[in-house]
Amino acid sequence: MKILLTNDDGIDALGIAALAKIVGQNHKVYVIAPDTNRSACGHALTIGKPILHKAAKLPGSYAAYSLSGTPADCVKYGVLELFLGHHNKFDLVLSGINSGPNLGSDIMYSGTVSAAFEGVYMGVKGIAVSSLKWDATASEYEEIAKFINNNLQSLMDMTPEYGIINVNYPSKPKGIKVVRMGINLYNDYYEASENGKSLMGEPKSHDLNKGDSDVEWANKGYVTVSPATMDRNDYKTLERIRGTQCLKLR
Repeated sequence: MKILLTNDDGIDALGIAALAKIVGQNHKVYVIAPDTNRSACGHALTIGKPILHKAAKLPGSYAAYSLSGTPADCVKYGVLELFLGHHNKFDLVLSGINSGPNLGSDIMYSGTVSAAFEGVYMGVKGIAVSSLKWDATASEYEEIAKFINNNLQSLMDMTPEYGIINVNYPSKPKGIKVVRMGINLYNDYYEASENGKSLMGEPKSHDLNKGDSDVEWANKGYVTVSPATMDRNDYKTLERIRGTQCLKLR
């Protein structure tokens, strides 16, 4: 397969190096990743100013570049510009391995997950991969990369139409759960420093997940595999309110 590999932690991150090394043994991997950490940038695109790419070296990859843009920029630029004419259509956008979880509602902010979704928007299947451990070692990332490599075709087969598969991998996993994505809540606040104010916060407990979600199973030590789609319509509510007369044009 031809795979476009990216992340939001940057070209020098251990997670992307592990995927290039392991997945590159069996597939043709093209890498384009942000030149610096772009965590929590969501699906942002660079508009109104130029972006630049620079050659990089990543063992296992067929070609590797850094980009002065976001993860979504990387996918769009890779498909439309940088690798145009060098390949047939990519079979997959593989994003990760992220340092830290991308569970439940946190995917709204995730550059890792957004890059996989940008692949879908560009007509390519997408898989996002995250380590639940923030300070994973190179060997721990390679363990996750081997899991992805060994299950790559199965994960691709699970990918929904116009959607992605989101994988979160714990240390010493007890098993695998294919589950819906849940809800995360935080006690967010801003902490002042001499340079300004920084967003802080810790997860807070709630009962919105009811035990059957990626958030709950990941906390119990399981690999979670969750499908997600670009379609954000609420069809149940749409059906309920369609044709109502409560709205006025004037």
